[in-house]
Amino acid sequence: VIQVPDASKTVDVCKKLLSDNLKEGLLQETRKEYQKFRDIHYGIERKLVTIEEARGHKPQLVFDETTVVKPSFIGVKVLVDFPISEVRGYIDWTFFFTALEMKKKFPDILTDPKYGEEATKLYHEANAFLDQIQKDKLLSLNAAFGIFPAGSLDEDIVIFKDDNRKEELLLLNMLRRQELASNEKVDSAVFTCLSDYIAPVDSGTGDYIGAFVATGGIGAEKLCAQFEGEGDKYKAILAELISVRLAEAFACKLDEMVRDEFWCYDKINKEGLRPAYGYPSCPDHSEKMKLTELLDFENKLEIQMTESYMLKPIASVCGLYFAHPQAAYFDVGKIDKSQLEAYASRKSMNIEDIKRIMTNRILGE
Repeated sequence: VIQVPDASKTVDVCKKLLSDNLKEGLLQETRKEYQKFRDIHYGIERKLVTIEEARGHKPQLVFDETTVVKPSFIGVKVLVDFPISEVRGYIDWTFFFTALEMKKKFPDILTDPKYGEEATKLYHEANAFLDQIQKDKLLSLNAAFGIFPAGSLDEDIVIFKDDNRKEELLLLNMLRRQELASNEKVDSAVFTCLSDYIAPVDSGTGDYIGAFVATGGIGAEKLCAQFEGEGDKYKAILAELISVRLAEAFACKLDEMVRDEFWCYDKINKEGLRPAYGYPSCPDHSEKMKLTELLDFENKLEIQMTESYMLKPIASVCGLYFAHPQAAYFDVGKIDKSQLEAYASRKSMNIEDIKRIMTNRILGE
């Protein structure tokens, strides 16, 4: 098994696996790298606190008129065939070049002694192709986002149907960090859960949460197949990489729209949080299923979800919006058996299924 941290890198890995000249080198490099990871992993002494201790040391946040902002609307907005011209300026080209094994930041890479000449050529070719995609509408950008009344209940986030907060729409289940960092003391540690960034249900403060899904890949599969059929593998790879970059760029554009037009929780400092499912703070991909109910994207956006919770087209991303100014990214890390069992119960799922989804997250079984 070869694991890639970014979907766009699968293209390069598959290219090498199918190459008679490059395959063995990739496998040898991967074996060496994985052995290094195993040595590090088994050499670490891990210590977990109980879930009760973790809850006793969660972030102490203030929820009042200075930290909770009422949005301009409650519900869902759907964007179909969004203009590429409004999104391409948000593309992070660094990851485009990283996917092509050119690991330098953009725009510095364009003048890099090693990569500069080739990177500049690729950059111009990619933008010329983007011009063609935009002009001939070869790819479509679809998205949906919603803002909902919400409240937290330990590690769960309750989403309500409306601002009366009497009818529950659904429950988002989150995980709390339990693992102590190296040399960290329990008394000074903070054990965070994403639910901590939402005002408690019984706090008397009505809070909100957002959700989103975006794709830059409508038409990408057909386009790649067309180029493959024509024997133009380079254009097929370019189409795949650009569609992934458009999806990420669209997510950035959506984030800005939500902040500036619909929720207006922080236009200046860009505080708040936009974790996508699969991030270390929300590692359970099965929670994506709840977004299909919240945003109804399978019916409205031509975005489907597989049995293993992968979005199709691959160039798609989904996640949540948290508006609290102190919301920050963190890693849940390892959890113990007691949190695993409670989590499975809250999700009404079999423990073995949770273990399969949360591979390598469980410690102390």
